[in-house]
This record gives sequence, structure tokens and C-alpha cells, in this order.
Amino acid sequence: MRTLTLGLFSMMTLGACVGGLSGTTPPPADDDGSGSGSNGMTPEEYFTSNVRPITTTRCATCHTTGSPNGNVTGFVDGNAATAYDTITHYVAVVGNFSSATAPILTKVAAGHEAIQYTSDDITKITTWLDMEFAARNPGGSTGSGSGSGSAVETTAQTNKRVLGAFSGCMTRTNFDTANMAGDVGGWKTNNGNQECDNCHATGAEGFIASRAVGTGADVFYSAITTHSSYLQQYFVVDMSAGQASAKVIMNRLSFDGVSTRKAPHVEHPTFDSTDNGQGIQAITQFYNLTTANTTCTPSTLTD
Repeated sequence: MRTLTLGLFSMMTLGACVGGLSGTTPPPADDDGSGSGSNGMTPEEYFTSNVRPITTTRCATCHTTGSPNGNVTGFVDGNAATAYDTITHYVAVVGNFSSATAPILTKVAAGHEAIQYTSDDITKITTWLDMEFAARNPGGSTGSGSGSGSAVETTAQTNKRVLGAFSGCMTRTNFDTANMAGDVGGWKTNNGNQECDNCHATGAEGFIASRAVGTGADVFYSAITTHSSYLQQYFVVDMSAGQASAKVIMNRLSFDGVSTRKAPHVEHPTFDSTDNGQGIQAITQFYNLTTANTTCTPSTLTD
């Protein structure tokens, strides 16, 4: 059985039915000397002062909370008191807060909607994500070197490497064996009136789940094996035990939050995200089959 801890490589919550940049960047001029550019701020304070103005200016046209333009996440909250909680609870935006795989940056790198972001914008978003990740995963290194001439892998690099390795271990055979299309795409709400793929068959709100069979299921499988934003809705890298113990785990926190209508998903239908839920059973089986795969390929992720 192949381990997916893989030494040193490391979640945005699920989009509701209603509703990358790799490398290092220089710290802002207001850096406090720690390399974070935080000037002693908490992650929330830094977001409010430096990142919220960017998202409000560049993202609000389509992503305003309560009135998104199309099937997209409404992560730009006009209420200053709740803006931070709203964006940090969208996996489709922040992933697991690693700046290497957070969709807010991978989409920018891909030229999302042809919107122009300045290098200062990108630096501020990256700094905020690195602060969030460090606060949520104490013990990991965020530096780029050990000081002795040997390179030290950053937490963002670890996240990307471990998540990529996991993607290379996923196979269509195991995806079908776990009945991901049928049980996740057909995952019913508690009122029995809706199923996941009623809203998410093509990736709406940043989450993909389709019960289509045959070539139709290729859309679902392809999305989670090539795009880190979709993959992290299901599986994320956990560094809670330290960077050297980084491993992929199921994203139960995200599913549980949406299934119980925790903010900002208060309008999403409730569904069974316990171990008895049909979707969780399929995801668990697919996870177990993937971690047991001993004939993995290199990373299949493109972002």
C-alpha cells in the first residue's frame, strides 16, 4: 500500500445551489520583518485591510453574496461584519488556504474573466492566504530556505506536491467501483426534492457532482483529477500534525458545514453527510481505493 504522506506538500467551502501562483513574492513595504507583510495583524485584520478592497473592486460584479451573477459563489459580502467569515467558508475560493492551490489565485493565474490584477494585488492575496494557512496549521515552515544553503519546501509547495501525488493515484476504475457518479451525483437532500447534480452537474457554484454514466461521468472524473479547486471540495491536504506528516484527508468539514446550513450556506438544502450518507460512503470508498493504489502516475492536476 502506497503512503500518500510523501514527506513534505499540502479547503473554500462547497458552493451552494443557491447562490497558484507558485513561487515566492516579495513582502509588502509595510512588512514587520517576519516576511509576512502582516505588520502584526491577525489574518482577519489583514484580509479586511488589504484583501477585501481587492475582492470588492474586482469580484463583486459577479460574486456578491445573495445576488451572484449566474451559478457562481457569492463570496463577496458587503457586510463588513460578516465578510471575513463568508469568504473563508467557501472552499471554491480559498481551498485549504494554501497559496499554491487556492482557487482565488489559480483562477487569477489563468486569466479569470480577463480581469487584470496587479502584482500588488497578488502579493496581498498570497500573504493573506499564507497567514491563514500558518494559523490553521501551526508548525509548518513558510520560509524558502534553511539558512544553510539547502532548500526547504514551503507549506504551499508541500500542499501542491501531496495533493498532486493523490491525483495521480486516482483512477477511473476506482471512481466507478465506488459509484461516485451515482451516489454523489444522486445524493438526495433530506426533503427528497433535489439531488446534487440538479445544480452541480457541470460545476456550478464551484462544486461538481454528476450522476451521468458513460462518457457523461468523464466530466465529473476529469474535473476532480485535473482541477485542484474541484478536487479540494472532496479531498484536502492536512498538516495539523506538522508539515513532515502532510497527508490527504476527506474534506468532511466542508460537507458537514454545507449539509447543516452553516453560514454562508444557510439556503442550501440539508442532506445526510454522516457516515451513513450515500455520498459519504462513495467518497470514503474512493478515498480508500486511491490511497491503496500502488501503481500511481505523476500528478494529473493542471492548476
